[in-house]
Amino acid sequence: MRDPSGLRAGVDRCVDGWALLLVLALCLVAPATADQLIPAGARTTVSDGLFDLGCTNLSVEGVLDTGSGVYVNVRNVTVAGSGVIQGSGSIHYSGTLTVAGTIQPSVSLIVNPASDPICPGPARAEVIPALSNSMLVVLAMLLLWLAGSETRAQKMWSGRRQSK
Repeated sequence: MRDPSGLRAGVDRCVDGWALLLVLALCLVAPATADQLIPAGARTTVSDGLFDLGCTNLSVEGVLDTGSGVYVNVRNVTVAGSGVIQGSGSIHYSGTLTVAGTIQPSVSLIVNPASDPICPGPARAEVIPALSNSMLVVLAMLLLWLAGSETRAQKMWSGRRQSK
């Protein structure tokens, strides 16, 4: 049935407009991110779960028991003097690892690759250029001479010094 005053159609359009505006606002708001802090005296157990920190920091002042769980997209990992990370899980991080406390050897600490789209790790270091063959020969002769070995290389080295 149609409303003769047209009031209902106006209200419907207004509600539709507000709903659209609300949806648009929710799309434009940045997601909330916060570091995870495990304070001194506290204990967090991951068991076999997954924690995605969205490229924020993990600070451990208490006890973090990873169980067989996984932390991913962690920027920096800080373990205070009172902090302990234990278990057999893994922590995938991209920034710095600062340890004043204890990390058990059974915990896997994995640095994210630089190609990680969410939390990229450090860029690969440049490759040191290879030494030329002649430079390797000179270094080998120098090492033999320093070792005091009476070898052909040492005689060649001393022969070169005398000829100059």
